[in-house]
Amino acid sequence: MPVTTVVDTDQRCVFMRVEGTATADELRAHYEKIISTPGFEPDFHSCSDLRGVTAMTVPTSSMRGFFAMSPYGPSSQRAFILTSEMVQGMIRMLELSSEGRHGTIAVFAEPQEAYDWLRVSPPRG
Repeated sequence: MPVTTVVDTDQRCVFMRVEGTATADELRAHYEKIISTPGFEPDFHSCSDLRGVTAMTVPTSSMRGFFAMSPYGPSSQRAFILTSEMVQGMIRMLELSSEGRHGTIAVFAEPQEAYDWLRVSPPRG
């Protein structure tokens, strides 16, 4: 699963794009990369473009533990851009299991809608 991550410290936003099959190991590595990025703070917003996800191999039984390791705090806003019902179900599980501890979650079909909600410009790079 190719994952592209841009941590934009000027906009205080993490941009992620996922394509192909989403695996737990690669998503965990994504979180570890975010946490280790100099300047990252838990109140950063995030914009995850998941429109390219074609399959998920993350076991439902391990989803709660995976969601609990989220680096985002309660004041962050988290936009998810997606078109797949399968991925939307995963995001709904995230929303329910986080109980607001990892920010406000919103789902969008188009990138510009997410950027507008987050009040950010499209990612550079």
